[in-house]
Amino acid sequence: MLVRQAEEDGHGMTWPVEDIEPTNDIGFLRVVVDELVEAGFDVGVFGGWAKELLGLIERRSHRDLDLMVVGPDIDTLDAFVRDRHEVVAKRLSHKRAFILNGILVELFIADRGPNGWTTTFWDRTEHRWPPGGWVECCGLPVASEDVLDSYERVYETLHADCQRFGAV
Repeated sequence: MLVRQAEEDGHGMTWPVEDIEPTNDIGFLRVVVDELVEAGFDVGVFGGWAKELLGLIERRSHRDLDLMVVGPDIDTLDAFVRDRHEVVAKRLSHKRAFILNGILVELFIADRGPNGWTTTFWDRTEHRWPPGGWVECCGLPVASEDVLDSYERVYETLHADCQRFGAV
């Protein structure tokens, strides 16, 4: 878990990090990715952070952190998430989520099979990810542009399924 360190305010006062506004910055991203890698997970940056790191969108603030975990042992992943303020409503066939330092971290799950990566959304809709997986960017494993594009192409259908099945 993130080390809770004290920060000096310039007036000789020390404040614990949890009393400071949560910051979803590159440092936070690196800490979370490192934690998952140290726990033995094959993880890469996904979503808005991936698009930003690849230069596909302008720099911006991020409300959450989307990561993809490939081929995890689900029991191990569940234990990892439970230890970090799990968001139980987001415990789905295709994702897990937790809150860390006030920031939502969503873990999209991809299974590793003989024909590549797949994710089954809502226990119903299988998505086959294109080859290419991770690319290295800024010292981090990041979902490739092809992986991000494949998700963008099916997003509307997946969102409609979410509404139809009453999922989050």
